[in-house]
Amino acid sequence: MNLNRALGFASRFHRKSVWADCAFDEDAVAQFLGSLEASEDGFLRCTDHGIIGGVLTPLWFSPGAVLATELFWYSEDPKEGRALREAFEEWASDRGAAAVQMSAQANERERALRRIMSGAGYHPTEVSFWKAL
Repeated sequence: MNLNRALGFASRFHRKSVWADCAFDEDAVAQFLGSLEASEDGFLRCTDHGIIGGVLTPLWFSPGAVLATELFWYSEDPKEGRALREAFEEWASDRGAAAVQMSAQANERERALRRIMSGAGYHPTEVSFWKAL
């Protein structure tokens, strides 16, 4: 992984996110990415135009069923974004995951992303709510 490139993507994602008001800790991000890359149950891919990371987790009510959960996914090129998602799906399948769960920010790009994800076989399952304290 090219750490400088990954940190650049993380920083740009942070600035566009609902968490933009929270401090961006580059050292913590670097440590997290390193631990994700080293984890047997972690996935990290960083390319010239994007980054994706996720983990395998058992379903809390069915420990034998493993879910591949995307933690972050950011791309500056739609084709690269698709390639990153597909690489994550392939890794999840190879690792025996029963399903992949992806998330998206509720912003001006949500409608387009819903269309793209639907075309890739995804369907909405949950809605997240966020409240600053």
